Amino acid sequence: MDYLKQMFSLEEKVIAITGGAGAIAHALAESFLNAGAKVSLWDIKEEYALQAKERLHEATGAGDRIQGIEVDALSEPSVEQAIAACEQALGAPNVLVNAAGGNRGKSAFVETDIALFEEVVKLNLIAGLMVPTKVTAKYWIDNKIEGAIINMSSMASYIPLSGVWAYGAAKAGVMNLTMACAKEFAPHKIRVNGIAPGFFIGKQNRALLIDEKT
Repeated sequence: MDYLKQMFSLEEKVIAITGGAGAIAHALAESFLNAGAKVSLWDIKEEYALQAKERLHEATGAGDRIQGIEVDALSEPSVEQAIAACEQALGAPNVLVNAAGGNRGKSAFVETDIALFEEVVKLNLIAGLMVPTKVTAKYWIDNKIEGAIINMSSMASYIPLSGVWAYGAAKAGVMNLTMACAKEFAPHKIRVNGIAPGFFIGKQNRALLIDEKT
């Protein structure tokens, strides 16, 4: 057990997760907590973050190592405040998981709602990577913290899915920026990696994958 703990323990990690009330965020947070980490759940609404905190406490009994706070991942000042709140409650974050994202319906390309397209790109690329990564990486560089960033790309980063034009374009951008940031931040000992999940049932895609009438 000492070997396993030495190899896989996350007891010294403080992990901030954007989109903290989502399905992927919950699964990751539960594993992180079970491995000894502290987890700060960032979500657009405080009530969602606190509900996620309660569910994770019930699953792990680690309520004293969980924080749930309201964060607008499109706003640099909001992310800066979240880092400060995390540092005060749990310690300085040294891992960032960019799990904010999702889709908004589907359509034929020629019927694309441009305003909705922009909204989905902002959600998945700007809030889902750009702003939290920019702010957190600067904080780490300024404070000489060796950090790690995990981005949520998608299998749609490689092969487009029919009808979800903005989502696929944004997730391709996530993969592109993941590789670029890995090179950019390597001299500062900040690692950047991406995960590309396949299909699973979540609140964002339930209507696309399941016919509720059957």
